[in-house]
Amino acid sequence: MTPLQLSRLIANAAAEKKARGIVRLDIRQKSSIADYFVICEGDTDRQVRAITDSI
Repeated sequence: MTPLQLSRLIANAAAEKKARGIVRLDIRQKSSIADYFVICEGDTDRQVRAITDSI
């Protein structure tokens, strides 16, 4: 699995748990430790835990 495919999989898993504001950032040119950053938010602590557990 490529880093791009993994970032898509993570974003989709977050979306399935109703995450909002999902953004995938390509940071390959800016970081040597990561290729993509996936950022999202949830409405409640419980939802955020469900999102992180699914990822």
